[in-house]
Amino acid sequence: MKEILFLSRTVFLWTAILFFLVGTHLRNRIWENELTLWQDVVHKSPARARGHNNLGTALYTNKDYNAALVSFSVAADLSPLWSLPKFNMGITLRDLGNTPAALSAFNDAIALNPHDYKAYNNIGLTYVAEKRWAAAKTAFEKAISLNPYYYEVYVNIASMLMESGEPVAAVPYLETALKLYPRYAKGYYSLGLVYQQQGELLRSAEYYQRAIQLNPVYADAYVNLGVVTNLSGDRNAAIRLFRAALNVDPGRLDALNNLAICLAQSGQLDKALEVFQAASLRYPDDEELALNLQRTRSLLARKSGASVRQERQP
Repeated sequence: MKEILFLSRTVFLWTAILFFLVGTHLRNRIWENELTLWQDVVHKSPARARGHNNLGTALYTNKDYNAALVSFSVAADLSPLWSLPKFNMGITLRDLGNTPAALSAFNDAIALNPHDYKAYNNIGLTYVAEKRWAAAKTAFEKAISLNPYYYEVYVNIASMLMESGEPVAAVPYLETALKLYPRYAKGYYSLGLVYQQQGELLRSAEYYQRAIQLNPVYADAYVNLGVVTNLSGDRNAAIRLFRAALNVDPGRLDALNNLAICLAQSGQLDKALEVFQAASLRYPDDEELALNLQRTRSLLARKSGASVRQERQP
């Protein structure tokens, strides 16, 4: 009898272990990423605004903007005095190209939270996208007045000034941003752009290098440092930099185009042709790329013809 009881207990023990293992497996599946986690939370607590807001954030991260907008709207309806869902709606609507609705959502967030400096910053970014420079600057300056230590807004003002044709005026804002946050890679990158626009290649290269040191996967910085390096005459280094940009972002058009141009300029026409052909398959409608591909083929044809003529000479 004892033996039977012992066996029975053993069976029960393994059954319990299997039960907990299955439960753990299912829970891991639910928590395997932010999206499934918050879908589970919303399913179990559909009346909680925070779950819908966080689900919207996860959907937005996955670039499912329409679904994200629905989740943010539900959160706003469930918690009408909470400003964050309205703020998130503004960002999503802007990315969907609905500028008027985005501005309305940001202003709704500000009505609920008058000190929401990030909402003012995003209003500024929305106006920049429409090249409404004066309105953008007013919004950015309001953000600064609410939080003078918000370094990102200084970079946004600087970027706006550069885009609107005032690169010199951008420098003090960038310097302020870097005083507030000396490890802000985008600030150094933006200073690199300013000095590149002014033709100060060595100085711009220093800032791009600093940005890359702080952010080793900064594809924009690799590309622009490659352009500056090529203009300075170091073509091999430029090729390495464009390849580094492609290691970060393999399908990046400007990196592919510049890499192929540098290869052609260095006499590596066969390799340049390979890059142009691969890029044209990815971007068949890009006119500049198609023209560069055609020119490279023509150069190779001339080179091949010259070689044939030399071989036939007595």
